[in-house]
Amino acid sequence: MIPVALNSPFGKPSDTYLSRLSPAEDEVWEIRSRAPRPTIRVFGRFAERDCFVALGWRLRKELGGADSIEFRREVLNCRADWRRIFSAYDAFKRNTVDDYISEKALPV
Repeated sequence: MIPVALNSPFGKPSDTYLSRLSPAEDEVWEIRSRAPRPTIRVFGRFAERDCFVALGWRLRKELGGADSIEFRREVLNCRADWRRIFSAYDAFKRNTVDDYISEKALPV
Protein backbone atom coordinates (compact mmCIF):
# COMPACT_ATOMS: atom_id res chain seq x y z
CA MET A 1 0.00 0.00 0.00
CA ILE A 2 1.15 3.52 -0.81
CA PRO A 3 0.17 6.17 1.77
CA VAL A 4 -1.19 9.16 -0.21
CA ALA A 5 -2.08 12.61 1.18
CA LEU A 6 -4.54 14.42 -1.05
CA ASN A 7 -5.79 17.23 1.15
CA SER A 8 -3.28 17.59 3.94
CA PRO A 9 -0.11 19.21 2.62
CA PHE A 10 0.86 20.21 6.17
CA GLY A 11 1.00 17.83 9.11
CA LYS A 12 0.65 14.63 7.09
CA PRO A 13 1.79 11.33 8.61
CA SER A 14 5.53 10.73 8.41
CA ASP A 15 5.05 7.56 6.34
CA THR A 16 3.24 9.45 3.54
CA TYR A 17 4.86 8.48 0.23
CA LEU A 18 2.91 10.64 -2.24
CA SER A 19 1.42 14.02 -1.41
CA ARG A 20 -0.33 16.80 -3.28
CA LEU A 21 1.34 20.10 -2.45
CA SER A 22 -0.19 23.44 -1.62
CA PRO A 23 -1.95 25.09 -3.32
CA ALA A 24 -3.99 22.04 -4.35
CA GLU A 25 -5.32 23.73 -7.49
CA ASP A 26 -1.77 23.69 -8.94
CA GLU A 27 -1.93 19.87 -9.03
CA VAL A 28 1.75 19.48 -8.14
CA TRP A 29 2.63 16.35 -6.21
CA GLU A 30 5.72 15.09 -4.43
CA ILE A 31 7.11 11.63 -3.95
CA ARG A 32 8.74 11.55 -0.54
CA SER A 33 11.83 9.34 -0.53
CA ARG A 34 12.70 9.14 3.15
CA ALA A 35 15.34 6.41 3.23
CA PRO A 36 18.19 5.96 2.73
CA ARG A 37 19.68 9.34 3.54
CA PRO A 38 20.03 11.84 2.08
CA THR A 39 16.28 12.01 1.50
CA ILE A 40 14.85 13.51 -1.68
CA ARG A 41 11.60 14.88 -3.01
CA VAL A 42 10.48 14.20 -6.58
CA PHE A 43 8.03 16.73 -8.03
CA GLY A 44 5.51 16.07 -10.76
CA ARG A 45 1.92 16.00 -11.92
CA PHE A 46 -0.56 13.38 -13.02
CA ALA A 47 -1.27 13.12 -16.76
CA GLU A 48 -4.10 10.64 -16.17
CA ARG A 49 -5.08 8.00 -13.66
CA ASP A 50 -2.06 5.91 -12.66
CA CYS A 51 0.30 8.09 -14.75
CA PHE A 52 2.54 10.33 -12.65
CA VAL A 53 5.03 12.41 -14.63
CA ALA A 54 8.12 13.29 -12.60
CA LEU A 55 9.53 16.67 -13.62
CA GLY A 56 12.21 17.46 -11.07
CA TRP A 57 13.78 16.59 -7.74
CA ARG A 58 15.62 18.17 -4.82
CA LEU A 59 17.37 17.02 -1.68
CA ARG A 60 14.93 17.46 1.18
CA LYS A 61 17.42 19.46 3.23
CA GLU A 62 17.45 22.13 0.47
CA LEU A 63 13.73 22.79 0.75
CA GLY A 64 13.13 24.18 4.24
CA GLY A 65 9.67 23.86 5.79
CA ALA A 66 6.56 22.72 3.93
CA ASP A 67 5.42 26.33 3.45
CA SER A 68 8.87 27.69 2.50
CA ILE A 69 9.75 29.77 -0.53
CA GLU A 70 11.87 26.85 -1.76
CA PHE A 71 8.85 24.52 -1.87
CA ARG A 72 6.79 27.22 -3.61
CA ARG A 73 9.60 27.66 -6.15
CA GLU A 74 9.53 23.92 -6.92
CA VAL A 75 5.74 24.05 -7.41
CA LEU A 76 6.17 26.93 -9.87
CA ASN A 77 9.08 25.18 -11.64
CA CYS A 78 7.01 22.02 -11.98
CA ARG A 79 4.09 23.92 -13.50
CA ALA A 80 6.43 25.72 -15.91
CA ASP A 81 8.10 22.47 -16.98
CA TRP A 82 4.67 20.91 -17.58
CA ARG A 83 3.61 23.83 -19.79
CA ARG A 84 6.89 23.65 -21.71
CA ILE A 85 6.62 19.90 -22.36
CA PHE A 86 2.84 19.37 -22.49
CA SER A 87 1.55 22.79 -23.53
CA ALA A 88 -1.63 21.40 -25.08
CA TYR A 89 -2.63 19.39 -21.99
CA ASP A 90 -3.74 20.34 -18.51
CA ALA A 91 -2.66 18.31 -15.52
CA PHE A 92 -5.10 15.63 -14.39
CA LYS A 93 -7.36 16.95 -11.64
CA ARG A 94 -9.74 14.86 -9.57
CA ASN A 95 -11.28 14.70 -6.10
CA THR A 96 -10.22 11.48 -4.40
CA VAL A 97 -7.09 9.37 -4.05
CA ASP A 98 -8.89 6.56 -5.90
CA ASP A 99 -9.39 8.93 -8.85
CA TYR A 100 -5.60 9.30 -9.16
CA ILE A 101 -4.39 5.83 -8.26
CA SER A 102 -6.43 2.73 -9.07
CA GLU A 103 -4.81 0.20 -6.74
CA LYS A 104 -2.88 -0.07 -3.50
CA ALA A 105 -3.28 3.56 -2.44
CA LEU A 106 -4.09 4.33 1.19
CA PRO A 107 -5.58 7.80 1.77
CA VAL A 108 -3.98 9.46 4.81
